[in-house]
Amino acid sequence: MAKWEERDPRWLVQERQDGKNVNGWHWEERNRFEWCKQKLQELLPAIPAAHTGNLCIAQVTDVVGDAMTSTRKGNKKLAIYDLKVTMHWQAQAEGDTEQVCNAATASRYHQQRQRGEGKQG
Repeated sequence: MAKWEERDPRWLVQERQDGKNVNGWHWEERNRFEWCKQKLQELLPAIPAAHTGNLCIAQVTDVVGDAMTSTRKGNKKLAIYDLKVTMHWQAQAEGDTEQVCNAATASRYHQQRQRGEGKQG
């Protein structure tokens, strides 16, 4: 462990003109919305939504909200998102020629902490 009286460099915080968060020690947030939006538009249509009726997500039409990752003290990582996803879906009953289409919206807020963080013993 670092000892203050030995002037261990891990305890010394230097003023930096560039404002860099050295070793990610202080709270740092990064906007991940564009990455998240791109991944949802890419992955959701590729997932079969049901095993019967040939239900699938045809297209993700809109993604709004926030998505970010946060790092605290260099190693405590959090993922936080508050998203509203609008998508078009298609379905066709087995043995039927008629296809049904509609739109659906899903909203979700979530804060994911690293495993074990926040537990009190």
